[in-house]
Amino acid sequence: MIGATPLLLLPLLLACAREVQGSYYTYEATLRIPDAKPLRDLPAFWSSTGFSAPSAQAAAEYLLSQEMEWNLAYIAASPRAAVRQVRAHWLLQLISASPHSSGWQWDFTLLDLFLDRLALNGLEPGFEIMGNPRVEREAKGGEVTRPARPEPAERPPLITNITEQEQLWVRLVRDTVIHCGGYMVYFRATVRGLREAERVLGARLRLGGPAGTFKGRAHHPICWHILEHCDRLASRNLSCGLDFITFHRKGRASASSVTSDTVRLLDQFWRMFPHLRHLPFANDEADPLTGWWREEAWRADGRYAGMVVNTVVDLQDQWRGRSGHRPALEILSNDNGFLETTPHHFQQRTLLSSFQLRGGRGRARGRDPPQLFRKSVLTAMAMLSFLEGEQIAVQLDSQVSPALA
Repeated sequence: MIGATPLLLLPLLLACAREVQGSYYTYEATLRIPDAKPLRDLPAFWSSTGFSAPSAQAAAEYLLSQEMEWNLAYIAASPRAAVRQVRAHWLLQLISASPHSSGWQWDFTLLDLFLDRLALNGLEPGFEIMGNPRVEREAKGGEVTRPARPEPAERPPLITNITEQEQLWVRLVRDTVIHCGGYMVYFRATVRGLREAERVLGARLRLGGPAGTFKGRAHHPICWHILEHCDRLASRNLSCGLDFITFHRKGRASASSVTSDTVRLLDQFWRMFPHLRHLPFANDEADPLTGWWREEAWRADGRYAGMVVNTVVDLQDQWRGRSGHRPALEILSNDNGFLETTPHHFQQRTLLSSFQLRGGRGRARGRDPPQLFRKSVLTAMAMLSFLEGEQIAVQLDSQVSPALA
């Protein structure tokens, strides 16, 4: 861990050239550090990525594919553990169940395989609990979160390390929800199942939620309802089961829109839910633009990397730098761990660009292995990892001039 590193240094390193109306400009900058006294701590709250399978039905094929195996390996290979947590959607689809004379019999084989791959690459799982919270599934929801798997001695040691030596962050997200009452049944069953898993495993499992967009109540009532429920319980010194609060605030093709909307929502939480002020928060989908599949030219070059970094810089200054008590912003994550699906390489919201070469050597599992190339946004994540520690004040003098052709 490197302490007392100037936070403003990274945007300068990234912005060695930028495109403005078809022209490129270079930067010349002078940095001065008037006082080496740290301003505030600087934890690596940005070191997370996420992705989703195309659908629930395709989850097993997508998550356990060779391309995803390579994707995770390349992401984990970034210097200084630039990406440390991976949040994957539809993990419950990797669990199968069949009726048995004594009840339901659960098969965790595929889920264990995916978690083993994360552990093999030194990545921590952010387990997204996604499913259909129908009332008749209350008991099953409680069961499915129990550690119904072989004893640790029968399992490879890697998966045991995840559950027993690391804090497994679990995030509750909604899939198909009919009404608030049905969601609350689903939520309570999840809490019961996780607490039972904690008792059996002797591990600390942190539950976050509701991972909503928190827009108008008429169209997004569930996420508001669950925080109102938790605030009411907290006013009586009771816990609803949430250990941290998650939300989604994406931007409008800019870093500033992510920052402003995130700060605005945190201020709103502060006013509306005073009894939840002790809980940390996470914007775990803080992407500059919605729609990971959209082909955007700026996602292919340093502009996307600059947006990700500037969001970190702005939130470090505008929220974490506020004086007085404030809810902790523990995670700022982008959903950019996807596999490309287009021949227009580099232009989707991914950390890597992949090329499938035909007829070459090194065939694996009956097909040619993908060729993966790191995008500048993953390089930016690696550079960010050098900043973990403490923030100090930096004075900047810069000059912009046209670049030579």
